[in-house]
Amino acid sequence: MTIGIGARKWHFQGSPVCRDREGHGFFPVAPHLRPVARRCWACRAGVRKWYVMGLFSRFRKDECAAAERSCEVARSVLSMPFLIAAADGRMDDTELHQILNISTYSPIFLAIGVEQTLILARDIMRQLRAEGPRRVFDRAAASLDPDLRETALCFAIRIALADGRMGPREQELLVVMARRLDISEFRCRRILEVIAIMQRPAT
Repeated sequence: MTIGIGARKWHFQGSPVCRDREGHGFFPVAPHLRPVARRCWACRAGVRKWYVMGLFSRFRKDECAAAERSCEVARSVLSMPFLIAAADGRMDDTELHQILNISTYSPIFLAIGVEQTLILARDIMRQLRAEGPRRVFDRAAASLDPDLRETALCFAIRIALADGRMGPREQELLVVMARRLDISEFRCRRILEVIAIMQRPAT
């Protein structure tokens, strides 16, 4: 009997299956092939099963790592508008709802869902009270790449202009925030101009 595997052909002789001393089944083969072919088919199936399970395990780890990264990015981006909202020393549910509303259609937050976004928002509020704005900002800025830093600044500006006006305290904080995020003044002004157009009041 001849079986082709890839570019090779294995010539099996004698009865279809034999047993070795340990009871493992194998096809008797020519002596020069025996060391390679003397493996129990059940053992081979076990090896294949172990290999497939290992692949799935690795995929699950990759998915978990990606999910953790998505949550970390969402937390960092969301921290910036909360810093603006807390600039006047207080924060209420109205400002929380405003921040959640502007995040509704962002792919950053769509990736983690509304419930997880709300959990992150309440956790950021807790961190602001417990650790202060500086530590919250430093941690958020450190985990964002340059493009996402601009995205985070956009969210902050939208909250600063939520009522169509920007107070001096908020304007000062945005300038400092942009500088510490390594966003140029020119770039910051361009972003501000676009968002100001979006946030124009009806009257």
